[in-house]
Amino acid sequence: MAIEIINPRDAVRPAYYSQAVRVDDTVYVSGQVAWDRKGVVVGKGDIAAQVEQVFQNLADVLKLAGGGLENVVKLTAFLTNPLFYRAFREARVKRYPGDAPASTALIVPALASPELLVEVEAIASLSRNRRYLNQPGRPLEQRRNFSQAAQTGDVVYVSGHAAVDREEKGVGRGDVVAQAEAIFRGISDDLAMAGAGLRNIALLKNFLINPALFPPFWEAHNRIIPSNYPANNVIVVGALASPDFLAETEAIASASGDVELIEPPWEGKPVGYTMAARIGKTLYISGQLARDRNGIVIGRGDIKAQAEQALLNMGIVLRRAGVEYRDVVKITTYLTNATFFPAWREVRTRFFPSSPPASTTVAVQGLTRADFLIEVEAVAVLH
Repeated sequence: MAIEIINPRDAVRPAYYSQAVRVDDTVYVSGQVAWDRKGVVVGKGDIAAQVEQVFQNLADVLKLAGGGLENVVKLTAFLTNPLFYRAFREARVKRYPGDAPASTALIVPALASPELLVEVEAIASLSRNRRYLNQPGRPLEQRRNFSQAAQTGDVVYVSGHAAVDREEKGVGRGDVVAQAEAIFRGISDDLAMAGAGLRNIALLKNFLINPALFPPFWEAHNRIIPSNYPANNVIVVGALASPDFLAETEAIASASGDVELIEPPWEGKPVGYTMAARIGKTLYISGQLARDRNGIVIGRGDIKAQAEQALLNMGIVLRRAGVEYRDVVKITTYLTNATFFPAWREVRTRFFPSSPPASTTVAVQGLTRADFLIEVEAVAVLH
């Protein structure tokens, strides 16, 4: 699969990641922020202005890849304040008069600069073989906000699912187990529209609002998800779209069920997830943490040491699947402190010195253990 690095020539952008990477008909777009072409923040303190600039930057990058906003099948937005969700939603609806892409919106403590209020990443398909999936009878107003899923070829992207019933009314208030059950029931319903089910999932991304919710949520996850567990991430964010939501989960699945799980090369299998899963020639890698083969945390309190260990672990998984760092096309990084950005950039550049992948990095509330300072997930391609 040919990998094409996409960077605008007439815009000042960081050199340590690519603005987008195109692989055949799929385009992975880095998290876009409110920079103008000179790299200056637009709309300081103005979320509406920043969202407009972000969507313009997304459109500019996609145009270089041969597409446009109409090709987007999945959006993920990171907002620094729950009050900003409305502005993001209005901007998204304005751009999609029909069915919108699958979408997830999360509240995080900080982005790379305190002046930045919003960051949005995207996955686009340049193929005509794409469709947006919504349950029968779902009103146009809701479909313009986001589609429940989007499919391109064999790959199905499911929007972030919170605890709502089929009428999109909240359920399980204050009960994370009840909410987890509603979440996975909703994901199952949405996958069914593509002829798939929970067994077809290659990657789950789980977002919780409190680390104390992880044990009961994970117990529910392991009970509901079939035993051939997919790749997985669990991240603690600042908030979700509603204060009643305790968790939100999005999924990537294979409509045909062609999912190959990549087991770790060391003894013992992780409980509830696998290190990576493949759909066709695309490899989805679970969030990598700073622990060794025995599960011991490496570099407690040292962000550089943890970043290095996380990327070394990623390398082990990549080689297990028959690929290398150069085959990584997208990474998403979660840091537990906004002061860790410079150290992470330094380490990332050492592992990806040239033609770096598309990238999104945000500060989050926490990870599954207080000892962990960083988690890095990735998408790679097989040749």
